Amino acid sequence: MTDVRLEPMTEDQYKPWRAKAEAHYVQSLAASGQSAQDAARDAADTYAQLLPDEFATPDHHFWYAYDGERQVGFLWVKVTRELRSSTTSPSNPTYAVRATAARSCWPPSAGAATTR
Repeated sequence: MTDVRLEPMTEDQYKPWRAKAEAHYVQSLAASGQSAQDAARDAADTYAQLLPDEFATPDHHFWYAYDGERQVGFLWVKVTRELRSSTTSPSNPTYAVRATAARSCWPPSAGAATTR
């Protein structure tokens, strides 16, 4: 069995990852029929909205996944606190963790949603 480990992404690692992730998203948008210009604009706008403070955006966390020394993926998690109507109160909050991978910048894609 292979052990995959996660290591927190550093700010220096974030910068090239971010450029690669946005470029991948541009390609995905263009493949869905958008013009290259519109895809580039929409991708830039989306990432600016999702990560207004880039690596320092509150509640966003980034890791690289490794199989041995080989980088095999990444994990991008935004931690949010959601209160639900009748089943949740301030004394019994619901926490949601959503993993976002902008699909993936390379296979395999990483990310699944977990809610407690």
